[in-house]
Amino acid sequence: MSQLTLTGCGPSASPPNYWTFRVVTTAAGETFTLQAVGVNAGKTCVVDWGDGSAPENWTGDALRSHVYAAAGTYTVMVTNAPEIWKIDMRDAKTSWTVSNAAPMPANLTYLHLYGLAGLTWDVGSVAGANMPTNLTFLYLRTLTGLTWDVGSVAGANMPTNLTDLRLDILAGLTWDVGSVAGANMPANLTSLTLLDCGAITIDATDVFPKSLTTFQFENHLTQAQVDAVLAALYLAFPTRTGANGTIDLAGGGNAAPSGTAPGTAQCPPANGWNTAYELVNDSCNVSPNHWASVTCQT
Repeated sequence: MSQLTLTGCGPSASPPNYWTFRVVTTAAGETFTLQAVGVNAGKTCVVDWGDGSAPENWTGDALRSHVYAAAGTYTVMVTNAPEIWKIDMRDAKTSWTVSNAAPMPANLTYLHLYGLAGLTWDVGSVAGANMPTNLTFLYLRTLTGLTWDVGSVAGANMPTNLTDLRLDILAGLTWDVGSVAGANMPANLTSLTLLDCGAITIDATDVFPKSLTTFQFENHLTQAQVDAVLAALYLAFPTRTGANGTIDLAGGGNAAPSGTAPGTAQCPPANGWNTAYELVNDSCNVSPNHWASVTCQT
């Protein structure tokens, strides 16, 4: 297929004081790496790497690594977990079943998990497996052991403070946007990327964030689904606060919108391509904040 881009102007409890997971090495001298762990300013976390080596103090926001002298399975324990605001984990040697025994740090604002085949996380299944509520940045990619039915229980709600959300190659994700309060899109999102995930449903009446400036949704969408997404974006158009920005519905096996590319002026638009045209050109004069481009399959 070719592409066309339109352009124009429950009861509460204190968070656990520890964060624990396992590292599995298969040979002597292997290094385990955490891309980053951020600790609140003026605070210290102590890590026990689980191999009998001396504990380390963590402060600030930095890459963390440790060399294991022998092959084996090691339990890592990090104290003062409520002071951890950032976790970026991408090492395949990670083994972590998120639970009450190995909880998700509750006060995270930044979470990036990528390519962790040893991760098992049934979001919201127990208190220790809740989605952190204070996140502003969330990037989950290629996590075969992740199960997340967004909004199904309070612990599985979409974090309301997010400004940047990317969900990529997550077969275990179910998100019926707006079906319940906990499945609403966060109101202050500026960037939203949804690529090759499980079941994601966006209806024509769902509410998009006013501040959104980057939106990419490539998920084997049918023509009716593409039309519904464009209709939902147009529903938010009159009150949009984001400036310019891009909409990308072109890849991931998506179908083309209804109508004829590249669309034409129509007030209000009655098919997918005309809706895409209006989001950029606004011949109906409904919004002071037009999108810079909409890219769809043709």
